[in-house]
Amino acid sequence: DADALDVALHTKLVFAPRPMRPGHAMHAVLALGKAAQGRPGFLHQATLDLDVQQAAAQALEENLLRLRPLGAGASAGLVVDLTRGELLAYVGSTDYFDVGNKGAIDYLTARRSPGSALKPFIYALALEDGTHTAASELPDTPVEFVVPGGGLYVPENITHTFLGPMLLRQALGNSRNIPALRVLADVGVDRVVGLLERGGVSSVRYRPEAYGLTLAIGSLHVTPLELAQLYTALANEGVTLPLRRFTDEPTAAGTRLYLRDPAMLTTQILADPEARRPGFAAGGPLDFDYGVAVKTGTSQGYRDAWAVAYSERFLVVVWVGNHDWRRMNLASGVTAAAPAAHAILDRLTAADRAHDAPLELPLPPTVVHRDVCSVSGKIPGPACPHTKAEVFLPGTEPTDGCRYHGEVAIDLRTGLRATPSCPKDVVVKRPMLALPQAYEVWARRKHLSLAPTAESPLCPSSPPGPPALTIREPLPASRYLYDPDTPREFATVRLSAAVEPATEDVVWLVDGTPVGTVGYPHELRWPMSPGVHTIRAQLARGAAQSQPVRIVVDD
Repeated sequence: DADALDVALHTKLVFAPRPMRPGHAMHAVLALGKAAQGRPGFLHQATLDLDVQQAAAQALEENLLRLRPLGAGASAGLVVDLTRGELLAYVGSTDYFDVGNKGAIDYLTARRSPGSALKPFIYALALEDGTHTAASELPDTPVEFVVPGGGLYVPENITHTFLGPMLLRQALGNSRNIPALRVLADVGVDRVVGLLERGGVSSVRYRPEAYGLTLAIGSLHVTPLELAQLYTALANEGVTLPLRRFTDEPTAAGTRLYLRDPAMLTTQILADPEARRPGFAAGGPLDFDYGVAVKTGTSQGYRDAWAVAYSERFLVVVWVGNHDWRRMNLASGVTAAAPAAHAILDRLTAADRAHDAPLELPLPPTVVHRDVCSVSGKIPGPACPHTKAEVFLPGTEPTDGCRYHGEVAIDLRTGLRATPSCPKDVVVKRPMLALPQAYEVWARRKHLSLAPTAESPLCPSSPPGPPALTIREPLPASRYLYDPDTPREFATVRLSAAVEPATEDVVWLVDGTPVGTVGYPHELRWPMSPGVHTIRAQLARGAAQSQPVRIVVDD
């Protein structure tokens, strides 16, 4: 009408001010916009909770500010409601407009090395197979794996230390590399890769050399979204929860990766604070006042730090790193990512007054409880100094007794095992720890007194045979590379031999030149030099020699 026309003609038209959108929400808007393409309708209500989004963004920002001096430039995180699979928070980066750290990259969709974050899926498969239990003994000792092509893979723990015999619960809780690699070798790399692909990991490469045993420490790159999808299976009794982004999105059927009991047992191990000792100190960011399963990951060179934490209700994934894969200064999953995940989960749990968080995550109702020896994981005997309570899936509980603790008969003349033919006046029985040969080197480095494995040659149980020498290390055709972080004068190769009789001294020869004479346990460290070398051992008082072993040292 005339009045409306008059107002329109005389009103000064200007652009209405639009406040700057928060930088931490930009990736969520862009990702949702892409996900909405092709959906019917005009309005699409997202599952995001603005309060949860704000809480997650604030925790990530505060944590990243703390980590700037350590060389961390970017961080991302997400929150999933485990009751419905809904994405409650989606923070692709802490600041979309941070040009220097490439904040416009959505790191929730970026493929990065997860470090140790995939280890629980290896252990869960072993538990489901029944080949391992939570009390399976796993050696955390130096090991060499033969790889395709004849080379050797000599892995390390991130601490460059070894803890000796560990039960599976502690090996997973402490995130030790060597035990995880041993379990992966048992269950099979291809099986684990196939399981991870079924669980939502895309772009899997099916080549024999693509991952190998390094799958356990991060060679299969994943996105934080894929990692969250995988962990919903452990949190949901073995079945994945497809992540939902819109409230009217139909609930899709998940994929069963594990049976219920092994998935629940794996979760319970991840939620057990005592299983993380001594690797992770009490009261740190991995410990909660309520039931939470936690796993961290640190990629090679501290380029990526991860933390996954899930309670009965919520799942949180946090990533910290740099857009160009620059190293951070010892910023690991536990020190860099776990504090943010802890802070987010605490805020969500405190705000969720409708659900009281349980103090512990549940065990399968069918588990069997047993006391076991803390070293062997077997039924403890009277000589076992320490025992612990453990739970087992039905039918996997131990039935044999501990063979590592007991009295060992020693020939005082040689210090080796006495046999029934030894004179009684030279035999003494001592309580000793009788570990397998795989622990010999570790035990000596720890100055532990182990029961000898060799019989006394003065009173053998069977007639002595001809002298025999076999080189245990190095393995034939081994190839060695210099560690750039180790001074060359400290770069050595371990020479080790099995000798019968064990009391004989051995001369080690490299390229025909003697480099040392040693007695039991017949080991020597040889300062390596570039080139092709032939290693041989021979008796110091006799003509017996070992077969030669040829190795290569690359400059």
